Amino acid sequence: MPASIHVTLSEAMHRFVLERTNGSGAHAIPSEYIRDLIRRDIESHSAMSKLRQGMDDFKSGRFSEKSIDDYMTPNSG
Repeated sequence: MPASIHVTLSEAMHRFVLERTNGSGAHAIPSEYIRDLIRRDIESHSAMSKLRQGMDDFKSGRFSEKSIDDYMTPNSG
């Protein structure tokens, strides 16, 4: 079941969101824009976690046959 969150924005942030959701871009309404930002943040966090894990492995002398591209590809385990 979908959940909702109420967010208060400054006037400048509110105008920015409205500009980004004026119908000419990828997002028709503010909630689509916010959901897309959250999805991108989740993907970024996942990629950064994988990079940190790879750096820790490298520092510990554990090496991998994977390239940096393998770590940057979503769902690459």
